[in-house]
Amino acid sequence: MSLINERELKGLLADSKLNLTDQDGSDDYAFLEETVLPTLLPSLAQLLERVEQKEQHAAENTPPFNPIRWLAESLMRHHPEGGAFEHRHAYGAALARIAEQRKEARLGREKTREEEKRKAEEAEVLKQKEQVAEQERARAEKAEARRKAAAALEEEKRKAGELAVEKAMKGDDRVDMVLEFRAKMVEFLEKEVDFRKEDDTSRVNTHLHKMSCELVVSHTAASFASAADLVGEEEEQILFVHTAADKKEAVVEEEEEAPEDDGLGEEFSKAPKIAPPPEISTRSLPPLSDDTAYVLRRGQGVSWPAVDEAKAILITDTKYTEGTLFFDGEKRQGTYAAVCLYREGKPYGILAADTLDSMTGKELIMSDVELMGAIAVVLGEGLDLAASSLAQARRQAHTEKIEGLSEGPSTLPKQIAEAVVAGIGSIVQGREIAVGVPDTKEVMRLLYVADAAGNVTQDETMNERTDSSERASLMFEAASSGELAAVRDDAGGFLSVAVPVTDKQHQVCAVFYVAASPHPKPLSEDANDFIQTVAQIASPVLLAPSASAMRVLGILAQAGCGDSAPLFDAAAQLAERHSGGNGVLIGLCHGADEVRLVKTSGSYTTGKATAGRGDMPVCFQAIDKAMFMTEENATFVPIFSPPPVGHSKAIGVIAIAGPPLDDAAREAAEGVASALTSALSEADFRRKLTVCGGKALASLRKQAPGIKGGFFAFYDVSGRMLCADTVGEPIQGVVKGELIPEGEGYIVADVPRGD
Repeated sequence: MSLINERELKGLLADSKLNLTDQDGSDDYAFLEETVLPTLLPSLAQLLERVEQKEQHAAENTPPFNPIRWLAESLMRHHPEGGAFEHRHAYGAALARIAEQRKEARLGREKTREEEKRKAEEAEVLKQKEQVAEQERARAEKAEARRKAAAALEEEKRKAGELAVEKAMKGDDRVDMVLEFRAKMVEFLEKEVDFRKEDDTSRVNTHLHKMSCELVVSHTAASFASAADLVGEEEEQILFVHTAADKKEAVVEEEEEAPEDDGLGEEFSKAPKIAPPPEISTRSLPPLSDDTAYVLRRGQGVSWPAVDEAKAILITDTKYTEGTLFFDGEKRQGTYAAVCLYREGKPYGILAADTLDSMTGKELIMSDVELMGAIAVVLGEGLDLAASSLAQARRQAHTEKIEGLSEGPSTLPKQIAEAVVAGIGSIVQGREIAVGVPDTKEVMRLLYVADAAGNVTQDETMNERTDSSERASLMFEAASSGELAAVRDDAGGFLSVAVPVTDKQHQVCAVFYVAASPHPKPLSEDANDFIQTVAQIASPVLLAPSASAMRVLGILAQAGCGDSAPLFDAAAQLAERHSGGNGVLIGLCHGADEVRLVKTSGSYTTGKATAGRGDMPVCFQAIDKAMFMTEENATFVPIFSPPPVGHSKAIGVIAIAGPPLDDAAREAAEGVASALTSALSEADFRRKLTVCGGKALASLRKQAPGIKGGFFAFYDVSGRMLCADTVGEPIQGVVKGELIPEGEGYIVADVPRGD
């Protein structure tokens, strides 16, 4: 029989379903040529020759020939790994030569593919770095643009304030005095107040109100000045008078005296007496919760037109003006003035003054009212500046805190979720705020939620099918689209919004939600920017299920000294969450036909310590084949042995009760199994090293009697020392299983970790 070439060899497989052309790393034909065909085809050729010989020399008494058995024996005899003979047939030589050529070609293709894959991975890494750098540049540019816009706005407000002051004063020579007061107020806010230490602006606002009231009584005829805030809604609004300034003037009585002689024959008169400067004091009036609080209900007194009609009020005769309200009940002669206070362009209260307690008989005049109007403009500016400064300080403080948590190796998702809610809540008060992470396509876990009143709930689930709330609608929309989802007002502003958090692969890993306020008001641009900035900052911690499991279990593994129980608890919880199952079993191989049940929950809960092959046949198939397996109401994910053994051997299984998993849930379950493998490797290392470390310390004490006590510790992910074992006398502050206090002056020797 003549030798056959490569074309003829391919012809032998022409009718098969094998892929003869390598694609996507598949080398079916090359594999056959290198491993199967060099043994199979020569044996088939010999079988054909043997059959022909049998047919030509057939005899009646010849025993029947079994070709299948003959072929099997031939393959065993010529097996490349342990066979008794080598093929010396022409087929074998030709196939070996072709196989070698094909092998070289295949290795070349594999090398090319690996090189292309390496270049693609490097390009992807470079692309991701460029994307991150671009995001950082865009973020920095946006922050700079926001800073410049804020500075421009402040400058615009300053100029507008000066113009408003000049307009209110109408050429009064006291304009410079008011502008100087304005500069003093700004200096106080910028240099004397550390807004990072302020819980709110109440203390600062009180100081500004006192400054303004003091200025009114200092530069007008008023003996009393006060500031009141508009409190409440619509018809139930009241004017609450909270701050006051008093002026007590001394009256100098002139006495008629005869002229005196100076001794030179000339008479002279004594210089008139000069009144001492008035005593001016400021005070805070009783709070609104106090029964003695000074309150004007709508319709009471004569001050309401100042707010409702935004006009200045001047009453020249308080005693006989109808409607005038005296808080002490005693009608007195005097004058009264009131002007409207504005914040963010809206009326928020009044600045008032009177001369009821004046000892000099002076009266308020229109120029005094104009001065009060100018002071009210400056006060409103100061209050707005205080509010914006506090908001900016809060944004900066919360941004830095969230950045620190995001960069911290030991930060868990719930910790950063709490910080995010607190940060957003400090900027947009009186709204519900939530941070959710997708468990499955239809279920989202709300890690941390604070409602409008500040009440907190944690670790609740939200189902897209059963929850029809606005929160669910927006959060699931943002999770599925990967884009911001919002309810807008007529002008396009965001009343409520859901912002997705994406990882480097642009997969949505979490969603931030901010609800509408009770009295619908769109979120400010600063608030929108802050929410989206925080979404970028938090992404290294709020990860996709697989990466999150690796981070969480890694932190737990390095926060202990070899105890695996917390790892099994966390892995079971993660597997059940991301699969939507109703029970989880984690088993580790205990011999060939048994698994040790280290964790069970839900429908898998049992009092047994082990399960046999007969109890869970599909489970053992998953372990034996090291493959993902499913049955009608359960899924089995193998737990592989850690490196260097690799994924070739399964050492256990995670069983999830429930319907078959979709692709995303399967990826998450396999990610949990992989994370558990890594964490168990670290825990096992620490458990063994704890034993070795304890023995080493005991041996050291024997050799160095001067050592009274010692401890063996591991570093956690944050670099803190965790006590694993102690020997000898107790050491102050050192407790087994707890973190070791820093700065205690211990003599420490680090143990380097090898491969």
